[in-house]
Amino acid sequence: MTLPSGSFDPSKTTSLFWAAFPSVMLPMFMAVQDQTIIASALPAIAGSLGEVERVSWIVVSYLVAATIAAPVYGYLGDVFGRRQLMFFALGLFVIASILCAIAPSIPTLTAARALQGLGGGGLMSLSQALIGEIVPPRQRGHFQGYLATVATTAAVAGPVFGGLLTEHFGWRSIFWFNMPLCAIAFALVLRLPHRPGARRAGFSFDAPGLFYFVAFILPVLLALEQARQFNVGSVSLMAALLAVGATSFVLLLRREKLAVSPLLPIDLFRQPAAWKAAALAMCHGAALTSLVAFLPIYFRVVHDASASETGLMLLPISIFIGVGSILTGRMVSRTGRTMLFPTVGLVGSTMTFAFFALTLDHMTTTALLVILSVAALCMGTVMAVGGGIRFYRGVMAILPKKKDTDQTRL
Repeated sequence: MTLPSGSFDPSKTTSLFWAAFPSVMLPMFMAVQDQTIIASALPAIAGSLGEVERVSWIVVSYLVAATIAAPVYGYLGDVFGRRQLMFFALGLFVIASILCAIAPSIPTLTAARALQGLGGGGLMSLSQALIGEIVPPRQRGHFQGYLATVATTAAVAGPVFGGLLTEHFGWRSIFWFNMPLCAIAFALVLRLPHRPGARRAGFSFDAPGLFYFVAFILPVLLALEQARQFNVGSVSLMAALLAVGATSFVLLLRREKLAVSPLLPIDLFRQPAAWKAAALAMCHGAALTSLVAFLPIYFRVVHDASASETGLMLLPISIFIGVGSILTGRMVSRTGRTMLFPTVGLVGSTMTFAFFALTLDHMTTTALLVILSVAALCMGTVMAVGGGIRFYRGVMAILPKKKDTDQTRL
């Protein structure tokens, strides 16, 4: 399927770039960077606050909260206006960053990171939504490419900034680092045109859907935490949590099918392209989160690496994920096949991780970085296809219908 034909004026694209892109670039950068900037600081946080077995929750809490928040911001953007919600998300991000910087314990820091994720999820989703609001359909593909570049750059810069700040100023400085960035972001968002929201007829916030969504996610994660430190006494609690999660999931599906304005578009996932992309993204996210939580502690304990050295050692993951994503995007454009490359990529990354696990005790630093680079290159195939399918579907939904002239094989 092709975009509608029409005149393409590069000068208009340039003017739109300076009018819109700087205002959404920095919020996107901050949200993505805070997913990875914490990685280099995990050993220092564990050494300062203790409870090393729970340090992974500092990473997971942000990602889970951002996942929950993203559809909510998109849902409310039409009602209250996306620019106004961007200010709210930035304010929440600032408050959460301060709470993270002064957190006295791992549970407190985890809670503050969850609050930060609620703000970060809004920054990510609203940045893309504002592009769709300001930029005409013909030019949106260019701007989505720009945002993908920003996200990749932020992911690469996060571990490096985190390592340098932690080594020279302490781990709390990585949260204070957000303060000047947020001030600049506030000023940039002010440049965007004010567009009030438009409440649709019959619109009402899907509060039950949000409640069931949270009630499904949290118990399942807590059950996985119990499984990690498995003992006989925790079996009953784990079973109860899984039962609550399963019940909430069933109620969520029932609610979203009946809701006039559903929080989650359940019907969308009946399309093979949508649920396959979501499944690939889920597997990719689980593997990447595990690496980000485990490797910093491994580098510190086994290789005695400093915080800045740890950040540099994590660079291959971010760089080669970006390289894999770019190469896959080009191959998909040339061949029209979207699912072939991530399927091969996931098989390759799985084999690489298996080799990594079997030889970890005797692996040199150089060999480890090579293995991680290969794994990251394979993982990059998932990012390109998952994001590409979602953007393709989004563009097709808002464009005028016309006769298909070029069927892309999804």
